[in-house]
Amino acid sequence: MNKMRNIVWCLVFLVTGLWGCYDDKGNYDYKELPGLEIDTTGLNISGEKIAYQFQTLLVDPKINYAGNKEDLSYSWRLYPTNPVLDADKNRFDTIKPLATTPVFNEVIYNAPDSYYLTLTVEDKSVDVKYYWTCKIKVESELTSGLCVLDERDGEYDLNLIKSARLITNLNPEDEGALYNIFSQVNDGEKIVDGRCLGLSGSSVLNGVYVFAKNSNSYKLNFNTFESITEGFGDLFTFSLGIIPDPACFARSTNGPTELFINDGLLYYVDHMAMGGAKTFGEVTGPVYDAAPFIAEVNTSTYTSVIFDKSQHRFLGAARSSVKEFLNLPSDAVWNINKVNKELVYLGSGMDNETYAVFNDEGTSNYYLYVANFTEASSDENPTPAKAVAIYNMNNCPGVTNSTLFTFGNLGKVCYYAAGDKLYQYNYTESANKANPIADFPAAGETITYLKVFKQNNHVQNGKTLIVGTWNGTEGKVYLVNFNEVSGTLDLSSIQSFGQFGKIVDVLFK
Repeated sequence: MNKMRNIVWCLVFLVTGLWGCYDDKGNYDYKELPGLEIDTTGLNISGEKIAYQFQTLLVDPKINYAGNKEDLSYSWRLYPTNPVLDADKNRFDTIKPLATTPVFNEVIYNAPDSYYLTLTVEDKSVDVKYYWTCKIKVESELTSGLCVLDERDGEYDLNLIKSARLITNLNPEDEGALYNIFSQVNDGEKIVDGRCLGLSGSSVLNGVYVFAKNSNSYKLNFNTFESITEGFGDLFTFSLGIIPDPACFARSTNGPTELFINDGLLYYVDHMAMGGAKTFGEVTGPVYDAAPFIAEVNTSTYTSVIFDKSQHRFLGAARSSVKEFLNLPSDAVWNINKVNKELVYLGSGMDNETYAVFNDEGTSNYYLYVANFTEASSDENPTPAKAVAIYNMNNCPGVTNSTLFTFGNLGKVCYYAAGDKLYQYNYTESANKANPIADFPAAGETITYLKVFKQNNHVQNGKTLIVGTWNGTEGKVYLVNFNEVSGTLDLSSIQSFGQFGKIVDVLFK
């Protein structure tokens, strides 16, 4: 695990009669072990101490024993001070040991609450137990971080990166990565066929979405990562009634609204509707088959733009409906309503313009199409969208249908990844050429994820590139600063975090 702050509490006190509310059904003699002493010299033994969820807690009591120490076994457990008991009023047997060593040095994954941290020392030769107890209060300080969805051997999990570059009030010594948070918090459960991450647009229903193809998609508590839903149909507090096959998710900055594409159809969630969260189900309109991309535009008419694969056209998402754009003038650069090519990428960039990469089907020819939908409307005085430009990508080596693209939002900046190479595409220059980035990533690493960090009102908005790589055994996440206007990467600024599986998606919260 990357360097994290070890929080050392030397809080130790013996609680007599603590276990009156628990019922251990084991056949043990509960006499104290003769000659066993817990040395608390120099330890702070008063009050309830603070621990932080996802941070390491070190408790190192000195154990003196007159008998044979080789006969001793150790078991650390964490019990809530106000437990929810089962039908037999028994919670003792259901708490799993967190450690089986004399020293407790573990990450605390439990949700914020008050707990007893207990050490059970047993002399196996005589079946006698001794209890030693610390009282702690677990709190959460993770209000932000870079969530990382990764996959290893077909199993998916959620991790969190704490970088002072992105969390501006974080001390550099507290930087690091927290691994397998989802499974640690949710009783070992793993995500199956994870697809993408999302962030709720509702302050009341604030949470992190984990979308998966199967029914086991999740909405997680924003701070604790505990699952607060029971499947795909429960993500938005209402039943969707559809077979889960999610492709992408978008949160609109134009009000608390959310869009996601599932099996080629667009769905809309409005958190400002009367009575709480509401869905309009499938976003209605002309028959369409949506490609797995949503480009945000946020105009008075449209919140987002999608691409209809069936008719090779762009459509505007206008809250509960999708609409066709008006016909363009005859002298338009290209026809928004008919692009006879296969979409490879769709996203937003500088000046809220929309960028789309197309493949001329059946050939190796690729093109970058740029459009501006910000003024497009369908009111009484309709205004068409603007087809801004087309760029031939003949001078872009390595581009295929699996190439990853990302565009800056503060300058005419584009990066793309082809296998183990990262390129900067200078499409507005006369050469219209892509240049490879030398000495990055490391040898043997394939790029599996690429995104420009975009966060309104953040000091790094449009200035940091997030790169995910995979070398066959380990996934890494790189943060690289770049000039937001020219796109020049500052390779001396690289910050890397490793020990992940294959990077699937990244989300800043």
